[in-house]
Amino acid sequence: MALINNAPPPIGDPIAQQPREEYKPGTDPQAGMVAQAWADWFANIIAVQEKAAGTVASGEHSAIGVSLGLTTLSDNLNGGLYRINYYVRLSHVDTTSVDIVLSVDWNDGATRSRSTVNLVNNDLSKDHDSAVWPIRVGNLTSVNYSTAVTFGTGDGTYSLDIWLEESAA
Repeated sequence: MALINNAPPPIGDPIAQQPREEYKPGTDPQAGMVAQAWADWFANIIAVQEKAAGTVASGEHSAIGVSLGLTTLSDNLNGGLYRINYYVRLSHVDTTSVDIVLSVDWNDGATRSRSTVNLVNNDLSKDHDSAVWPIRVGNLTSVNYSTAVTFGTGDGTYSLDIWLEESAA
């Protein structure tokens, strides 16, 4: 939304169209309507909002110590470009080892696609990870995710935030 700030509102202009001199008082059909400078500014806001990414779905899992089975992030999506965002954080670091793998599945037309990332991979000094993946989704399909987690002594926990944004094409 920062783009809206680049075009400040025309505060010096009246918001209502003033009566034009060529019309008798009270007969100008445009008098009182939104002035052109303001109409242009409002149109710019709408154009910026239409191009802005919008969150379609999100999932939040806090302080879990087990793998997540296949979980639907969103289904029956309109075909197009999307962004998958994730943030994972070790809530309680296992004392010996930790391995967290995030997998995301979706359909791109007739092709089933999958992205997998090893988030921690036994790096006990690494307490978080995040990324954004652009994907193309086929019409009326779903986006799913799962995690595979291994803690050495079983005393670790993690939190996962994942969300899907529709991207302007």
